[in-house]
Amino acid sequence: GDEPGLFSEGLFILLVVGSQLALFAASSFAARHARFCFCSHTQKTYMLCYTSALILNLVLDIVLQGYLSYLQMVGVGAHTASGTLLSELTSFQQVFESYPIQKSLGKLYFTYCWPCTFLLPFLLEAVSVQWLPQHIARLLVGADPRIRGIHAVKAFELGEMEQGRYADIIFNLVLVVCIPFLSPAYMHLTFGALVVSHTYIYCYDHVKVLRYVNKFEFGSTKLHYLGMQLFTLPVGIFAGALVFKASQLAGMDDLTFTALQGYRLGLAIAGAMVGHVLLHLYLLATIRRMGRSHVHRPSSKATYADIARQSPASYFSVNPVHCLRSRYGINQDNRQAFYSPLKG
Repeated sequence: GDEPGLFSEGLFILLVVGSQLALFAASSFAARHARFCFCSHTQKTYMLCYTSALILNLVLDIVLQGYLSYLQMVGVGAHTASGTLLSELTSFQQVFESYPIQKSLGKLYFTYCWPCTFLLPFLLEAVSVQWLPQHIARLLVGADPRIRGIHAVKAFELGEMEQGRYADIIFNLVLVVCIPFLSPAYMHLTFGALVVSHTYIYCYDHVKVLRYVNKFEFGSTKLHYLGMQLFTLPVGIFAGALVFKASQLAGMDDLTFTALQGYRLGLAIAGAMVGHVLLHLYLLATIRRMGRSHVHRPSSKATYADIARQSPASYFSVNPVHCLRSRYGINQDNRQAFYSPLKG
């Protein structure tokens, strides 16, 4: 029944971060060794595996921490607001919504979010994936005179920018929308931590794209569409949270409900989640279908020059690096003018 100390909290943080890094490595290994023909299929598989593994790991952690919190509160003789001992409560709903459990589980869950998930993995990524390899390469090239020319270039070779950030962002949103179920008192802290961490992620990815990436692989928009589909998960969970909190507002001071109790409450929450996910996916598919345009290419008489005059924005004209290379580097005979919707 003792409160966990700094050592226990630090060990908890290490276990959470370590498990997430292990899931990242396992998902990446499985996707890369699935022998897909296209990079987009590999990245889609990675995103699905990584997101599913993170959510499953979250559910298992919540169940385990909830059970440990219950044992801890029973050990110290905790009681509800009405004075009933926690050990005397008979239903899962009463135990789950009791203040001692909400407080204990909410504190652990906030630690799970911040800094375990929102910050530390991205700090470790910046150090171990971006800075450390370049630092080691700098030391090796400076210390060994045999590493020259193409070998030195290979030592400093940068990585590839992948689209796996969708999974990280979506899982962070899943964590935030679960707060109303577990501990609403930590909602403002969790949302504040989410804003701070995503501001850092945006700045980090901006620097990563400009300084630590040598190529991109955007073969199609399928991965982007999959990200929009997966976004239905946190929004659907949030719809279930609204049902859960509405049922509490309709109850008495001790959180006993008039209608939604037991399995009825669970069915209502599940119905709101599943219903919203299905509606969201249907609307997403409908909007995508309406935005498609089909061109019968054999009968088209347009040339590339005609299309460029109608729509000057292309892969080359909106790429400032390519425009600078065409002007000062390679292909100086075919200079590409930079296009921006702000300047034309």
